[in-house]
Amino acid sequence: MKHKLIMENWRRFLAESHSEEQEQDLKDISGELKKAVKMHQSQADRIDNIVNATPDDELDEAKNKDGKEQGADGKACWDGYKYAGTENGKDKCVKIEEDQDDDQLDEKKKKACKPTKGKASAKRVDGKCVSYGQKGKAKGGGSRVKPGTSKGDAYCARSYGDMKSHGKDCSGKDRGTPLCLSRQKWDCSGKYSRK
Repeated sequence: MKHKLIMENWRRFLAESHSEEQEQDLKDISGELKKAVKMHQSQADRIDNIVNATPDDELDEAKNKDGKEQGADGKACWDGYKYAGTENGKDKCVKIEEDQDDDQLDEKKKKACKPTKGKASAKRVDGKCVSYGQKGKAKGGGSRVKPGTSKGDAYCARSYGDMKSHGKDCSGKDRGTPLCLSRQKWDCSGKYSRK
């Protein structure tokens, strides 16, 4: 009984699935899709011909106004880096591994550093600029850094705790960190600021 009912419903469904007018629309759509497939194949063939006709060593790489190679997003890599394709939809820049002349290295070391926004000072450490210290003046209009004062002692005590909790060694390898450079400017010795 159930089987007979299912078959009857199935026949009714097949008979009512679409009208003659809809059938003509479906045939038209089918024809359009077949033409689109031919058109896409033609476009793919033309692209392949262009790709195969140009030798890889003669390809023009996209360059910006400074002459740097651009990525897919139209942006160039940072100084010292070059474009190396895309990875997961993002441009990939890799460091340039060229032998630099001693003159270039000396020139880089001689160039003055500018402090970043909100920082008072900058110093070149191992060829890199390190910014440190809070920018601005004290309430009286003088220098914010006054070694040997109670404010200096408070800073040195606070930074001494930071130094110990972060495992910094200002007399050794961590000498060029912003924390150690600021302690040096405050003339800190342990938890106290010297005059």
